[in-house]
Amino acid sequence: MTTVRKQVPRVLEGLLQISNFVGSVMLLDDILDHIARITSDIMQVPVCSIYLMNEEKELVLRSNVGFERELLGVARFALGEGIPGWIALENQTIALTDATTHPRYKPIDSAIELGCRAYLAAPLRIQEEIIGVMTARKTEVYEFSRDEILFFETVCKQVAIVIEKARMYESKLTVERLAAVAISLSGVAHYIKNVLLTMKGGEYLVDNGLAQGQLERAREGWSVLKRANRKIRGLVENMLNFSRQSQLILRPVNLNSMVIDMLRSLEELAHERGVELVPALDGGIDEVSVDPESFYDVLLNLTTNAIEAMPEGRGGKVVVRTSRLDGRHQLLIEVIDNGTGIPLEIQDRVFNLFFSTKGKRGTGIGLAATRKIVEEHGGTIEFSSTPGAGTHFKVYMPTGRNE
Repeated sequence: MTTVRKQVPRVLEGLLQISNFVGSVMLLDDILDHIARITSDIMQVPVCSIYLMNEEKELVLRSNVGFERELLGVARFALGEGIPGWIALENQTIALTDATTHPRYKPIDSAIELGCRAYLAAPLRIQEEIIGVMTARKTEVYEFSRDEILFFETVCKQVAIVIEKARMYESKLTVERLAAVAISLSGVAHYIKNVLLTMKGGEYLVDNGLAQGQLERAREGWSVLKRANRKIRGLVENMLNFSRQSQLILRPVNLNSMVIDMLRSLEELAHERGVELVPALDGGIDEVSVDPESFYDVLLNLTTNAIEAMPEGRGGKVVVRTSRLDGRHQLLIEVIDNGTGIPLEIQDRVFNLFFSTKGKRGTGIGLAATRKIVEEHGGTIEFSSTPGAGTHFKVYMPTGRNE
């Protein structure tokens, strides 16, 4: 029984993960890295590479699992050169039990490459245009089965679609961002102006309270200043999270401990709004590999939004739940509130940059930055909301384990 056929559920899950990258806001290189890792894991091949065609009609190594990282952007083949160049020229899939005996074999400058034998390669094409080649390698002499070849060709078709959509998105991204900035800059400036006015009022209360020996008045002013500082800090962090290039530094983190730390940081805000914060944590969750700083911001953004969704003076409850999804190699983080909910007519825009459900009280950056961070980690985010009853956000994160 072939490697692919033995793990049909995992194969379907992998294809679903790859299809989810269509329309993703992640950088193309990050998307390709995720796809290469998924393919390598399912096919149990130590080396999986994606070459993309440049303007000079060269196939350039754009993503890989197994090869030395310094080969990215360096290793390349001219059209017709080596096995990748031949695949692009002939527009056909090839499966070789031992590539080193093939007349087209031309190894790249890699010690790992010299240790590989079996070779599976297929073109990446959009209609009739060849945009790249994807390869899978094994270190032993091996005959790829029909199931494995079919799976690999299916992945290649998905990859081509993902690349096409990602390129369309990237080509529009700069223009869209500039247009969004032009339209919304006055809204952000108005938000900052309001925060500064609040800070000015807080300064007055502090100065006046100290001058008259009224410590309670000074404390009131200090609380105002702290709230304003929290808003400015959140604005800056969200803008940085959305605009900076992906430079995730992944390391194992205790997810439940991160949730507890985040909730503690929001105790003052929750108290001010009369909101009860409820952790509902799965004690059986292992560590998850994330960038601690940016993923903490994901939890902070979602929970802060949930607190601020409560109507003034009414109070409410926010539940942050963690759980492990058996058989799906995923963790689920949920943030649930019983606030005002999101109107149906704007629910499809909540992740748009500069679109805010809070009106003048928000900047519209937080959720856009949150989705970007989640997808950079290979996860997905979704929500459901009932106006007047509350909102339920779900973040699905890969565990990185193959069980």
